[in-house]
Amino acid sequence: MAVIYASYRTLGMAGSPPEKSLSELLTALDQKQVARATLNADGDRVDWSDRGGVQYRSFYPVGYQLADKLHEGQVSITVTPPSSTNLWLTVLLPNILLFVVIGGFMVYLLKTVRRSELRAERS
Repeated sequence: MAVIYASYRTLGMAGSPPEKSLSELLTALDQKQVARATLNADGDRVDWSDRGGVQYRSFYPVGYQLADKLHEGQVSITVTPPSSTNLWLTVLLPNILLFVVIGGFMVYLLKTVRRSELRAERS
């Protein structure tokens, strides 16, 4: 299960832009170098591009008023909806796998008990 999750995270990060710190983003904002920004609705990441078109990714603490700072810098802002795939991978998939493993173990035990009962009847 950990291998599946790690491979999903690796595939998801394959096309992600290089990371810059929050202070680098704020410096670029002060220097009017940020052209546009995309905030995720989860509230911890911003993908932004400079005036040259180079894209970057920065993370910021929850509750930090980055949208206000971007607005003050007259940056074009878009917001992406939260991803629903995280719910699938973090909640549903592990529970389904757990039920499959437990169910398989129970079927194995039932067959083993049944076989031993049949052998006992033959003896």
